Amino acid sequence: MNQPLYHFIQFILTRPEQTLPFTELAKQMCVSIRMIRNYCAQAREFLGHETFSSLFRLTSSSVTYIGKAEQTEKLLTNMYNTNFYDYRLSRAERIQVISLLLLISRTPVTISQLEELLYVSRGTLLKDLEILQKDFSEKNLSFTKNKSRGFLLDCSEGIRRNAVFLLLSEIHPLDEFFFSQRYHICLGFINRFLKFDKYNSRVENILRQAENHFSFQFSDHDFYSLSVYLCVIVLRLENGCFIESETTSSASGFSVAIAEFILQSLEPRISEHNSEIQYLADILSEKFSFHLWNQTNQETERFQALTHSFLAALSEVYGEDLTSDTLLSEYLTTHLLGTWHRLSAGEEIQNPLKEQMLSEYTEDFLILKKQLHILEERMGCSINDDEAAYILMHIVSALQKLYRQTHMLKVVVACNTGMGTASFLAEHIQKHISVQVLSVTSIHSLTQLLSRQEADFVISTVPLQECRLPWIQVHTIPTKEDILKIQAMAENITEKLAVCRRQSLPNNREQTQPVPAVQSEEVLSFSGLLTPEHILLDRPALNWEEAILTAGEPLLQDNIVTRSYLNAMVESVHENGPYIVFAPGIALAHANPSFGVSDIGITLLRLASPVSFGHPLNDPVHIVAALAMLESASHINVLFHIMNILCNRYVFHELLGAKDEVTVLSIIQKYE
Repeated sequence: MNQPLYHFIQFILTRPEQTLPFTELAKQMCVSIRMIRNYCAQAREFLGHETFSSLFRLTSSSVTYIGKAEQTEKLLTNMYNTNFYDYRLSRAERIQVISLLLLISRTPVTISQLEELLYVSRGTLLKDLEILQKDFSEKNLSFTKNKSRGFLLDCSEGIRRNAVFLLLSEIHPLDEFFFSQRYHICLGFINRFLKFDKYNSRVENILRQAENHFSFQFSDHDFYSLSVYLCVIVLRLENGCFIESETTSSASGFSVAIAEFILQSLEPRISEHNSEIQYLADILSEKFSFHLWNQTNQETERFQALTHSFLAALSEVYGEDLTSDTLLSEYLTTHLLGTWHRLSAGEEIQNPLKEQMLSEYTEDFLILKKQLHILEERMGCSINDDEAAYILMHIVSALQKLYRQTHMLKVVVACNTGMGTASFLAEHIQKHISVQVLSVTSIHSLTQLLSRQEADFVISTVPLQECRLPWIQVHTIPTKEDILKIQAMAENITEKLAVCRRQSLPNNREQTQPVPAVQSEEVLSFSGLLTPEHILLDRPALNWEEAILTAGEPLLQDNIVTRSYLNAMVESVHENGPYIVFAPGIALAHANPSFGVSDIGITLLRLASPVSFGHPLNDPVHIVAALAMLESASHINVLFHIMNILCNRYVFHELLGAKDEVTVLSIIQKYE
């Protein structure tokens, strides 16, 4: 089994009950009819004669898949779990897998490991590595070779990551289908190896938060492409692999602000690594574009002045000069502009971090609330707690950064092997972490030393007993994991000290009313919007136009949309092509709400017989969803939510086999 055969089988599996002529398959796969016959023979051999005969109807000129949804699911799972021995990688695929292993691995990769993974001979692997070495040299990469230890790349972290990004884009476009592992065995291996299943959902949520936070929008291509970049970055950070040093950067302050927001959301301990923030900011500036709210220079200048007044008032309360933080001023101005546009349009966003922010920074939130009148009076609108919590994130982040710059933590280093070793450890720590080492000492002298000096915490090479300060144990020669542990402790102590200091400010000592408990707002969901009356099973349609109108009929009957909106959904496809067929077998019909939408609503139609929309890859369509929504952030989020669920091939195949409306709803709920 190889990639062409794999694609041939999965192509047929996604078109059940369709008679597929060999001529059409040959055209679709760009091969000869003779090759299609060979594929059928190979499929019989791979699946087994009995399985193939029971699920496929084969004639001299066509093939039809007659399996049920559960049988399809089982076949897809078995195919997806195929190892590289059964799959038979091509040389190009083999070299791609080896490249990725070398780029990501922190330890040497041996020939034996490659033989076990790829199921090819040692001689074949050595030839592959010769080809790979030439390719690497063109990309300023090289690997050291040691007969006993294996192969290890010798390059900087920045070059390594850039090579990973380039390799991934060569294997598959960095789009929304990159994470659809079930249709690409090689890509499935890569996704598992890079732990994309672990990171992708969190990364996409943070990117959406960044869009709301800074009032801009990525294009779909940039959104999914950046998701892949960030999955790789967070994997490297969790493995303790950081960008080595800062270089001259041409990134704008706006890009830096977005990079800092994203990285701190992904990895809170990243604040000490300015090189990581700069690295991501450069990527954002060079490869991605931001579609900002439209605004005039006059508006920008007005909001710059408003931001300065607001920060000046907060500076007086905190006793810290926030107005001199140019980065804070720049992206808070941008955020307030977006907030004003949203509120002026009557849109209110939900902040998923609101409860956490109000709980952890109660005193700061009270201070902020007292100063919000400065913004509300000049913006002409009221700022609710969701919006205020976003503003609070800007302020708290700036205060913590300012506190770190002006209040360096004091530590004592204790070592049980000698003063020379303790001094070496202290120098190594100060090289990587911004702390002041007050003293180095032996373990038996530590208690006496701490009685004379005021330190914030202790770093020790052995466990401590009855130490009055926080302490952490590290190796004599600290590892990357040790450095990360020290950074985490330093961050935690710094934040606690900053909070204690802010709580003790004179302006904040007056009695205040406690912050009311935050009431969680209802979150719109696919299963919550879809009702049994809006589920249409096995309805006939002569063509795609009739399919869209049939799907939208329940929305019209419930007065959610007008007849003009139904016609607009059809006209949109006439004008723009079958873009609504966003996944194999599935279309999501919608139109501009100006054609007549009173509320959000969704229907789901399963066709009695599939119809063609004219999409070159995703036809024919079995399921048509019709969506009506208003132009609000929450409704747009629902659109992405619905698309994410329907893209799941498990969902698609289970919906095809659903017996009734209740089963359809349970399927949606299960995968939601």
